[in-house]
Amino acid sequence: TNMSRCIESLDYSFNAMLDVSKLDAGVIEAAPQSFEIRDVFRRLHMHFAGQAEARGLQLRFKPGGRVAVTDPQLLERILTNLVGNAIKYTKEGGIVVVARGHGSQMSIEVRDTGPGIAPNELPHVFEEFYQIDNASRDRTHGLGMGLAIVKRLVMLLDHPLEVKSVVGRGTVFK
Repeated sequence: TNMSRCIESLDYSFNAMLDVSKLDAGVIEAAPQSFEIRDVFRRLHMHFAGQAEARGLQLRFKPGGRVAVTDPQLLERILTNLVGNAIKYTKEGGIVVVARGHGSQMSIEVRDTGPGIAPNELPHVFEEFYQIDNASRDRTHGLGMGLAIVKRLVMLLDHPLEVKSVVGRGTVFK
């Protein structure tokens, strides 16, 4: 079991570093297309429902019948990182992923009831290797690359990215 966990951790670390290298080298290209967001939400639910349930968290997806025009694989990778982080850091309550329409535009929000992020930490959360409350650099908490990858993917897709947080109440990535 320990060997399997080590291999999984190394695989995750290697893939995260490889993703950043590919993004920085410009070898990943976006392939925008029109698709129903519920398809991405369905795959994310299948991927994360067990983890959320094991932690006693609610996990809901609200596609609202929305259609997106972007690269579905890259969007799914962004949401995978955001939902994974939300599950990892939320102790009670849950996570809601919702698609909202704004005229001809759409936004996707990942809302959690986690510990929140202090205002002085917010400017740093998208930096490589940056982790809040992991001064000892415990690798079981990840590498601190997930949000750096999110930022690069969002830039590649030319989508805006916002984060709002209240300590003790939760965080919203939009």
